[in-house]
Amino acid sequence: SVAITTANGLTYGRNLTLNRLDVAGATAHDLNAVVVDHLGTHDGLLGLDFLGGYQLDMDSSAGEILLTPY
Repeated sequence: SVAITTANGLTYGRNLTLNRLDVAGATAHDLNAVVVDHLGTHDGLLGLDFLGGYQLDMDSSAGEILLTPY
């Protein structure tokens, strides 16, 4: 397991590799990931290993994020 410090304190997760991740039409392969059982109200968190390959445009009033490959 791996220790993770969050705003709510210390928690633990499990390392794994995702063979493929699809998010709204954006696809990445062979991503390192950490599975945490209790994230509160969040379903997940995307890191720079995924988002670093995209230009990220956020429209907070519409609640949308547009990912454009570099």
